Amino acid sequence: MQEVLVLLLLLSHPIINEVMANPRGPEATSGDKNEFVEIYNPDSVAASLLNFFISDGDEIDTLTLFPDSSILSLYPGVILDSYEIPPHGYALILDREYMDSSDVSQPYNIPAGTIILTTNDNDIGNGLSNNDPLYLISPSWDTLDTYGTPANPRDSIPINPPDGISVERIDPFSPDIESNWGLSRDTTGSTPGRRNSLTVWHDLGILRVSHDTAISGAQFHLHVWIKNFGIYPTDSFTVSLIDGFSSTQTLFIHLNRGDTTGVELTTPEITEPYINLLVSVHIEHDENPANDTVRLFIPVSLSPVVINEVMYDDTVEWIEIYNNTTSQIQLAGFHVKDASGHVSAPAPQIALNAHEYFVFAADSATFVERFPGVTNFIELDNFPTLNNNYESVVLLDGANNVVDSLRYSSSWGGAHGISLERVSPGVSTNLRENWGSSRASDGATPGRVNSISNFHESKGLMLLSSKVFKRDSGNFVIKLNAEPGEKVLLYVFDIRGRIVRKLVDGEKGIYIVRWDGTDMWGRKVGSGLYIVYCATETRKEKAVIMVR
Repeated sequence: MQEVLVLLLLLSHPIINEVMANPRGPEATSGDKNEFVEIYNPDSVAASLLNFFISDGDEIDTLTLFPDSSILSLYPGVILDSYEIPPHGYALILDREYMDSSDVSQPYNIPAGTIILTTNDNDIGNGLSNNDPLYLISPSWDTLDTYGTPANPRDSIPINPPDGISVERIDPFSPDIESNWGLSRDTTGSTPGRRNSLTVWHDLGILRVSHDTAISGAQFHLHVWIKNFGIYPTDSFTVSLIDGFSSTQTLFIHLNRGDTTGVELTTPEITEPYINLLVSVHIEHDENPANDTVRLFIPVSLSPVVINEVMYDDTVEWIEIYNNTTSQIQLAGFHVKDASGHVSAPAPQIALNAHEYFVFAADSATFVERFPGVTNFIELDNFPTLNNNYESVVLLDGANNVVDSLRYSSSWGGAHGISLERVSPGVSTNLRENWGSSRASDGATPGRVNSISNFHESKGLMLLSSKVFKRDSGNFVIKLNAEPGEKVLLYVFDIRGRIVRKLVDGEKGIYIVRWDGTDMWGRKVGSGLYIVYCATETRKEKAVIMVR
């Protein structure tokens, strides 16, 4: 608020707020008599223009009352007998011949309450031209305000406006500088006697958004920078996150015009292969909703260690983990938790080499009897009893940070001595299409490559969740083996080569993409064959899929 008060003190006098130097029509007629200069009073007390002057640099005119009362027939509520502009009110300096209808009509819609003034001769200045600056001069001959930065002839103001378009001041509390003027956006071409089309009183918007790396199974933190783009200050606003969940905060923070503030937001644990968030800020009476929202599409990075296989219904329960990196990882302190909060004992010092597997089991003797020959496992005391219908399995490190988490149901696969296997450790943990029942002869593959895995066999650019996409089964998943930082193009074409959907268009760092089976207009595609085409800066690949 202090900043606004200072500006009010600096500009606590009438200002030149709008200039019509190029009225619509021939210069010999409307080009002369339909010129106007609008004066605005930004103060909270009335301001008088008695004995004020207006000048275009060629001629100085005294402001006088408008002499033709017939103007009231067009604008019944305007004021003709006063020089006093009410607080935050307007005065309009018209050509003395404005009501002369012999050759052209009066084009403006002037609201009630506007003070109508004119000059002591037949023109405003020496007749306004597009390159004329203007001076508003007090009775003591002080220049109180200008239009066109007369002291700086090298900038682009005065503006050369098109026919019938006025030049408006953007911020009445900011000085006469190039960035504070623009062409009227009003449908009529001008706003005499009312707020300028470029002036926004209330506008809170998102300036930028920064965020941490998104990791599967962990919360996601982002920082939203919010700016008051409007003229008036605000004392409170709401910030919302909208996705599969909705979170709204009301913040009581005072923001003057031009002020910014940062807000920290946190999502629940990430269970999808990407984050698709709508961040929104809101104040009452916001006049510019275009800057209120930001859509974030962020691929989720997989944990270095992922849950790769789960045996939840057998004589011995266990989970298998996989090192998804090219480096050795120490497992000391790793432990397992279920949905009820039951936590296992921590693992001892174990080195898990790159792209290797390890099993945490509930009972070592039963495990060896069930899977003789498997040695890369250990019993964890107090191992949780896994639910056979649905369960949340959480892998935590020694500092109790979530490393990976899986929320499964029996419909995903497994049960009755058959494990639930992951298709690819490079695709999101909580994607239904990335899991299925083991096809191994003994019902599971503890400590080795999963029987349903095709990740290690794929050396191409794309890994598809299936060759057949059943539209009622969820989203179709495409994993891209693009190099870090490579730009990616990913399109879906129909069998005739027509573009159906542009999934990725030149973004970098895109590795997991989901297609919901809709075209570019959001319509469900029909059954049939489709082509998935991917290209990076170094490779190209296409695959044919069946949509049912």
